[in-house]
Amino acid sequence: MTRNFILFLTLLFALAACSSQSEEYYEQEKEKGQDSVKVEDDATDLTEDDETNVTDPKDEDETGVTDPTDEDETGVTDPTDDDELEPSGNSFIEEAMKYIDELYKLKIRKDMVYIRTKSETDAKALCKHDLFLLASADMDGCVLASIDASKTTLDDLMKIPEVVDAAYGLENDGGNIRFITNMICMHFKKGQSPESVLAHVGLTEKVEAIELFIPDCDSDTYLVTLNVKLDHILQVCKNLAESGLCYFAVPDFLILMAKLNTYFPDQWGFKNTNQYYPLGAAAGFDIRAELAWAITRGSPTIKVAIIDEGVDLTHPDLQGNLLPGYDSATDTPPGSSNGAASGNDAHGTACAGIVAAINNSIGVVGVAPGCKIIPIRIAYTDPILGYRSDETWMSRGIYEAWFTYGADVISISMGEHPTPPSPPPAIIQLAINNAVRDGRGGKGCVVVAAAGNYNTPNNPSNTSVAYPARYSNVIGVGAMNPCGGRKSPGVCDMESWGSCYGDGLDVVAPGVLIPTTDLQGSAGYNPNERTHPLLGGIMVSNDYVDQDYTVWFTGTSAACPHVAGIAALILSINPNLSWNNVRNMILSDCAKNLTGFSVTETRPNGVWNNQLGHGLVNAYASVLWANVSISGPDTLALYASATYAVNNAISSYTWDWSPNLTMTWNGGTMRTFQANARGPAYIQIKNQQALYSSSGVVFRLDITVV
Repeated sequence: MTRNFILFLTLLFALAACSSQSEEYYEQEKEKGQDSVKVEDDATDLTEDDETNVTDPKDEDETGVTDPTDEDETGVTDPTDDDELEPSGNSFIEEAMKYIDELYKLKIRKDMVYIRTKSETDAKALCKHDLFLLASADMDGCVLASIDASKTTLDDLMKIPEVVDAAYGLENDGGNIRFITNMICMHFKKGQSPESVLAHVGLTEKVEAIELFIPDCDSDTYLVTLNVKLDHILQVCKNLAESGLCYFAVPDFLILMAKLNTYFPDQWGFKNTNQYYPLGAAAGFDIRAELAWAITRGSPTIKVAIIDEGVDLTHPDLQGNLLPGYDSATDTPPGSSNGAASGNDAHGTACAGIVAAINNSIGVVGVAPGCKIIPIRIAYTDPILGYRSDETWMSRGIYEAWFTYGADVISISMGEHPTPPSPPPAIIQLAINNAVRDGRGGKGCVVVAAAGNYNTPNNPSNTSVAYPARYSNVIGVGAMNPCGGRKSPGVCDMESWGSCYGDGLDVVAPGVLIPTTDLQGSAGYNPNERTHPLLGGIMVSNDYVDQDYTVWFTGTSAACPHVAGIAALILSINPNLSWNNVRNMILSDCAKNLTGFSVTETRPNGVWNNQLGHGLVNAYASVLWANVSISGPDTLALYASATYAVNNAISSYTWDWSPNLTMTWNGGTMRTFQANARGPAYIQIKNQQALYSSSGVVFRLDITVV
């Protein structure tokens, strides 16, 4: 079988076998043993089925792993009937048996499947099937794929002509996903041969191939390929181990190794397990990042501009995702610093980490770790005058981001509070209007901005959303606390600030205790600013030991890049979407089951709350909608008719259209419309939202009637 994946278990056993040729070696391994595999209590289960663990191998209905001793077709017999075959009692065998038993307790990943086909050609053809969200084939005719477990089962897959066999993935508590193949790894006792042992358990007729694992090492370790159903493999291995004729027999898993970003367990905004709310009521209030990542982690062709005070260009968790940047704040000529931060200016570095910190073995991971960052420096801290920026710096930075550097998404974690109410800065509004109208070759940049943190105990009525977040063509983002409510002064985390709300607020995202990248070394937030405790926070008393990161980044500044990252994920799947349809997909699929959410009014994207907007952003739901479209002409002559079709909808929806169009034919996913007045027109679809019996525009096709 092609070695496209890290076969950790096979290598572990094989290397152990090569290091010694005697049975005494295994006695020395008594204290080491084999790492047991724990149950993944909080692994994602898309089926919402409580009975998700692999339990009794005889219970085929619950596990898909049967006992081949009960079925004639496997040819596996019970070796314990032979009085001459007593288990050796060797400690290594005991550990191997324990390991097999623990495999039955792994979490079934019903959204991940391993499929056998007859040939590489069949495997490649199968990858194009519309049942798969993602699929990859190898030269041996095998496919690894992700599926929507709420819609597709193994029975559905087995009906496809190219499929010979299929099995779900199994996940351990470290996040590694194992796929059972039709190969097993066996290490025999001296004097035994693969053929004799396999014959003893009735597998002779099921053997397809036997190969010495490492020919140059007389290890008696073999890879055996069997013509046995995948869901029988675990029981076959157990029977072989119980025979006493080999030291171990284990599945030769394909393993998708989880990359262990050190501080990912603290990133509650991606996976909320009550990290910062010990009363146990907050689990699940997150952006569903892990489900979205099963579909995409982002494309390197999608670029997010961080409009801020620069980024640490050599940070090891960012450097590989950084593109050349721009500096409109201090350089002569502007742009020569590539958007680097200076001094203790860590704000932009923190925002960049939330968007696209690299998925690796260190630090944190971003919402869209496969996308790229354009650092745009439009502010800095003056040692005498304090924080400095101006409207021309920001407007020039926005312009350069899309016009010169090709940004797809623009993230702005700063703004100007309208107190007292005042007209918006015209030059910044013009820059954003141009980006939305002309960016991305006319499809428009997606602009996301922070709502502001001005609602404090000293200013309880200071709630108005800041500019530019309050512009109608910008996604205005407020902050949610770890308890699932608006970030309010002294509530939940106890920090003394509040997220601004009201007109201009579109959505909320995690905004308190957000682990992210910091300036390297002693510069930046860590260890200089004890933000959380100084603001009255009670959840975390110390920042990270590794000063290249901080856990104390907070504010709507932290919430904004979460949404920018989701926009990047959507465009990674479908870069042809207009800015407004990316916005629709984000706003119309927000979670409403938040603390304090009630209906203030109904807007085009569904019900809206004064303090929480349309709700908590849902990365998974948004990326699922990314391929939806309405096909048909975008120009109609007066009184002419045309037929339009909805493509790739993921759930039920309703049609909606402008008053100057009349529907003349209803064909389910297709409708015919006649133009009855000149001017702008539209056809749009609305998804059905679970709560409040509402619907929101998820895709809109703009039409001109001439």
